Amino acid sequence: EGIDGSVYEKYHALEAESYTGRLVTDIFAGGTVRTERSFVTGYFKADDFRRDTGSYVRYLKEQGYFTEGGHPCYDWYYNRRNINEYIGFDRYWYFENRYSSFYGLPTAPDSVFMPDVLELYRQRDPSVPYFNFSVSYQGHGPYYSDNLDFRGDGYWRGDRTDSETYFVMNNYLGLIKDTCENLEKLVDSLRSDDAPVVLVLFGDHKPWLGNSNSVYEALGINLDTSEEEGFYNYYSTRYLIWANDPAKEILGDGFSEEGPDVSPCFLMNVLFDRCGWGGGPEYMQFMSDLMQKSGVISKAGYCTEGGVFSREPSEELSELIGRSKIIQYFRKRNPEW
Repeated sequence: EGIDGSVYEKYHALEAESYTGRLVTDIFAGGTVRTERSFVTGYFKADDFRRDTGSYVRYLKEQGYFTEGGHPCYDWYYNRRNINEYIGFDRYWYFENRYSSFYGLPTAPDSVFMPDVLELYRQRDPSVPYFNFSVSYQGHGPYYSDNLDFRGDGYWRGDRTDSETYFVMNNYLGLIKDTCENLEKLVDSLRSDDAPVVLVLFGDHKPWLGNSNSVYEALGINLDTSEEEGFYNYYSTRYLIWANDPAKEILGDGFSEEGPDVSPCFLMNVLFDRCGWGGGPEYMQFMSDLMQKSGVISKAGYCTEGGVFSREPSEELSELIGRSKIIQYFRKRNPEW
């Protein structure tokens, strides 16, 4: 309430022409790699690897794709340099091997980062299928709580007497508005591309908004994870799947309407289903069967079953989850699976 509608205007316009849904993560205000690695591997827990592992990246490589991505921060942060190799990327870009050459800090903003994602796409071999998984840094907290930064003024017309809430909210919303503006430029460039392009966007976690969640509390947002409302407020973000006209024509899909609530480990299943790419690898087919039972499986002990929020999975679902954990354990250690 009280947020300037222009902040999310461009994002909502993109949602209106996309297949969208709610992504239910296992993290809050940090730990981004858990979400990103879960998406590209299909694992419940995918925050660390010490050897080559089975992944959807490897499967795409087997289908002839060139796989790369970028993150404008240090390559040692979350050990991305090694782990992205273990996951199977052909090439990955960081501050050290790319972004330092045209931005002086290891936190390149989206006005720098998103055009470079597009540049990597333009430089690809057009005769080879291409998969890019890039992770932006902009918008991550903490945000200044004692002054306005990054064009933050006026996006939230709250009570200025609570200066910390006012500054944190406006600085956060200013970053989001800028991200949406740069995202619009990226999408418009892909929209006019002759090649078929499918774009997947999602948030890795809810933002930090003040120490001890002070801003959430000041805004009256329920974060009690023992309640359904608080659980989704705490853990859920958004995802969308967008396609340009050549992709829509080939795939025969309008890429619109609302999709299911899913954990990050199921998001690649949703993508394959929308694109009509068949069942994918055997592991993905197993996860698709599990997703039909429960699209959300949380480390907090909650799940959905038949689309209904539940604290206690049924005996059948518990057995499937147990089997999936065993399969994931061995697949992490056997990249050929």
